[in-house]
Amino acid sequence: MKTALEGHCASSTRFEQEWRKAQRSKWRSQLLLVGVLAGLAALSAIATDFSVLALPQAAVDATRYFWLMLPERGSEGLAAVPGAWLWNWRQWAWLLLDTLAIAFLATLWGFLGAALLSVPGSHNLNGYLAERVLVRRFLELARTVPELVFALVFVVAFGLGPLAGVLAIGLHSLGAMGKLFIAVNENIDMGPVASLAATGANRAQQVRYAVFPQVLPSFLSYGMLRFEVNVRSASVIGLVGVGGIGQELYFVIRQFLFEDVGAILLMLLTTVFVIDMTGSSLRRMLGAGGLRG
Repeated sequence: MKTALEGHCASSTRFEQEWRKAQRSKWRSQLLLVGVLAGLAALSAIATDFSVLALPQAAVDATRYFWLMLPERGSEGLAAVPGAWLWNWRQWAWLLLDTLAIAFLATLWGFLGAALLSVPGSHNLNGYLAERVLVRRFLELARTVPELVFALVFVVAFGLGPLAGVLAIGLHSLGAMGKLFIAVNENIDMGPVASLAATGANRAQQVRYAVFPQVLPSFLSYGMLRFEVNVRSASVIGLVGVGGIGQELYFVIRQFLFEDVGAILLMLLTTVFVIDMTGSSLRRMLGAGGLRG
């Protein structure tokens, strides 16, 4: 009995020692990680001339700029503010529709291209290494280059106008959604695919009837999220002459028309808010199976 008790105590002691050793190793790893992150943050601050001391003055300047965007009440009071602030709302609304059209077309062709390329880019759907590598590298290139750079290239190739914006945002969206779609494909249940293959179905039939029904809700969810992002992107690349509300925003910023800047930003914010709320509702419906028929 005494020997068994001593063995139990020795075992408990060894367990406690191993546990303490593991804890010390964990703490050392965490401290090392914190040290590396702190060092990288310091190097980044030095490389970018970042100064904490400059933040208070920068905050004051930014607050003053945003304050200038607000409309003046004037002698007629608050009732006259909306009309005076949004004096050019009809033209801005048409430009905003142009921006939405650019974002929609770009999202559409990027979505279709990403859905098609996700099949040869997935390990479980394509056994040819060369094809997978080629598709994945192309998608990496498409999403690595910023939309603004693509827009500059396409403006030179196709001239000023919305076409350059559609191609630029669509190409970047293809790369971004392609990566997500490949991840979705590689997590599907391969049982239905194997069953169709056993019946003699070709590759296209397997994808059509066994893969797409599984991934389509996720694809649509990601596509709607990307549309929200592309509305903002379409506003930004308007600065290089592809049309839309971004071009007008760039003009009023350069002319120091602060109230017009505020009015356009308000319209953009409202539009993105509506799209975000609508997209969130549709994604919840997709997740609940509301649009699966």
